[in-house]
Amino acid sequence: MLTSLGLFRLLAGTFENNAAATLEAMEMEAGIWNGSAGATVGGKADITGGTINGARIITLNNATELCTIEGLSLSEAQIASSAAVQTRANINLNDGGSLSAEAAWTFDQGVDVLGATGSFSVQGTGQLTVKPGQSRVTSVFNNDGLTTVQDGATLELEGGGEHDGDFMIDAGGVLELARKAMLFNSGADITGGKLSLPAGNSNQKVKVHSTFNVNELDMGSHELELAAGGALIANTLIHSTGEITGAGMATINGTATLKNGSWSGTGTTTFNETTTLLEIGDMTFDQRTIDFRGPTAISPGSFANLRGGRGAKLNIHDTFTVSGNTDFIATWTGLPAAELNIKSGGTFERTGGTSTSDITADVTVEGTLRLSNTQGLTRFSRKLQITTGAIELQDSDISVNQSLDLLGGVLRGAGVIHGDVDCNAGSVSPGIGTGQLMLNGSATFASGGNLDIDLEGTTAGQFDVLDVSGTANIGGTLRINRLNQFQPTLGDSFAIVTATAVNGQFDSAEAPTPDKPYRFYKIAYSSASVTATYQTATQYSEWTQANFTAAEMANASISGPGADPDGDGLTNFVEYALGLDPRTQSTSPISFELIENGTKATITFPLLAGATDIGIRLDQSTDLQQWTPASPAQTMSAIDSELNQVTLTVDLTGNPNELFLRLGFERE
Repeated sequence: MLTSLGLFRLLAGTFENNAAATLEAMEMEAGIWNGSAGATVGGKADITGGTINGARIITLNNATELCTIEGLSLSEAQIASSAAVQTRANINLNDGGSLSAEAAWTFDQGVDVLGATGSFSVQGTGQLTVKPGQSRVTSVFNNDGLTTVQDGATLELEGGGEHDGDFMIDAGGVLELARKAMLFNSGADITGGKLSLPAGNSNQKVKVHSTFNVNELDMGSHELELAAGGALIANTLIHSTGEITGAGMATINGTATLKNGSWSGTGTTTFNETTTLLEIGDMTFDQRTIDFRGPTAISPGSFANLRGGRGAKLNIHDTFTVSGNTDFIATWTGLPAAELNIKSGGTFERTGGTSTSDITADVTVEGTLRLSNTQGLTRFSRKLQITTGAIELQDSDISVNQSLDLLGGVLRGAGVIHGDVDCNAGSVSPGIGTGQLMLNGSATFASGGNLDIDLEGTTAGQFDVLDVSGTANIGGTLRINRLNQFQPTLGDSFAIVTATAVNGQFDSAEAPTPDKPYRFYKIAYSSASVTATYQTATQYSEWTQANFTAAEMANASISGPGADPDGDGLTNFVEYALGLDPRTQSTSPISFELIENGTKATITFPLLAGATDIGIRLDQSTDLQQWTPASPAQTMSAIDSELNQVTLTVDLTGNPNELFLRLGFERE
């Protein structure tokens, strides 16, 4: 029976004690200490071996001297230390045996704390420091204080546990969370070096309500659940298998290797601008939002699944390149679709490849979707729409199960689209430069849509063509552009749309400023084509099309017959009749001359030759008040193929000495 003693020393044999004891110091090298009563050690305790049995608490209270606990087996018994402790050899915790660190505790040179039924706890003010070497805890490990893993040290926690305290991993240190479930409550943060989750039993996971801010995370087959409010921040991520779940946030700042495994839950994972994605293998992104904010490349032959359980989202903010034959996204049948969102400033590009690549998510393009030199088909099995960005085809083919919808932005390039295109807003622009865009389907242009046609010459390949195997439903605005200073000559014709059937007409047409103000592109419609021919205007409406934008044509104060937008005193209709430019102030080309000794007067002016809606009126007056029609003789000669020179001759014989003449042009 032991109640109070200066020094208690057990070197061998068996000692039985069932009464509470107070010890000034303790040394234990071997032997067995049995009993059910607790003990308090006020001085130094050196425990370097032996076994302590029994359901009791041994308390170490030394505040000044370093204690040693190593080579010990505990069965049911608990050691609670408010003294500083160092451990340099293994400890076995059996049948509920436990260690509790309430002050500084050090694992030195690699220590194993073994025993699936035991526990090791770092209490609120306690601090566990793991020095260089491989240390392992197979018992339950609970950290409510601070655990530090130094450079060159590895701490492997295999027995699970719950944490309210922090883990600090020095550069070069490794914390491994393996095999059993582990809970990190709010405030239990991990900061520093490498966090490894090498293996997990079935239905076992690491659950995080706090922040993991580590240099490296190596995911094994474990599950890491980022609960709401939890966060993962890592410079390096190696995800070879396993699963990351939950509503918490994850941010990767350095390199990421995604070989296998999955991300799920309603949280967001961000691969930052500084992240380099080294590899994507057979990954599943279910429900979660994935933001790629830096340049990303997927190597040939790799395979990535974006599964649509409850609406997974993949957001591309920078360049995302898929090389070769890659089935990039797959959606679970019967569940809400996954989303591929190419954000403003982002580019998703597939280059090369000889076989079909499937993208079976809903795709929205605000940035750029580019397909370059792909001999294989890129197949979009669900929604494909452009809102503000661009889809570019560079000698590549795509298919769309649903229609390709333009709600803005532009569809441009050379290649084949298998499916329908609906241009509700934005533009369809065949060719890169100039070229042919083929649709194995129908094309529909609503009032807000545009067809952009580039001209660089008159031979095939030098001007854009939209070739539609189905019906071309025409509307919206035709916009013609010239490249490389190309200037068509009068009569040049361009078949810009070909189709099995053509319905409707463009609401308006826009073109560059012509080389002469009375030339324009005449748009002609047949049952199977739309043709633009560069010719001379024959109607005022054609002349305004050549000289005003669609918005200006809707404004009569700018483009109306009586308007004078250049302020030269000549109305638009007069400038039309005389072949002048309504945007440049002109000096009137009308001349007056007296001939034959003043017995005759001539008025000479140019007149647009092919115009069919211009009437010439000459009136006369003696007082500028009363005007009556004059009856001049009219002669006409050709200035060129588009302008005539008209001369009106008035016989002044028998007229008063003072006679006024007024020339006018009327719209017929």
